[in-house]
Amino acid sequence: MTNNPPSAQIKPGEYGFPLKLKARYDNFIGGEWVAPADGEYYQNLTPVTGQLLCEVASSANETSIWRWMLRTK
Repeated sequence: MTNNPPSAQIKPGEYGFPLKLKARYDNFIGGEWVAPADGEYYQNLTPVTGQLLCEVASSANETSIWRWMLRTK
């Protein structure tokens, strides 16, 4: 038996939090991490506490970097 508190009581980024997350994630395109063309990110919140986990690139297929990608069916 351990004396570790439940992970819901540990804030993201603190020692003992079960996930190791970076503060920000870009798009993963063609095997490379690419920043969004418009520079916008959205906040990824944990549904448990509503706290910020990380920021994630906000992109759409209209963004110029996506135009060269083939569409899938």
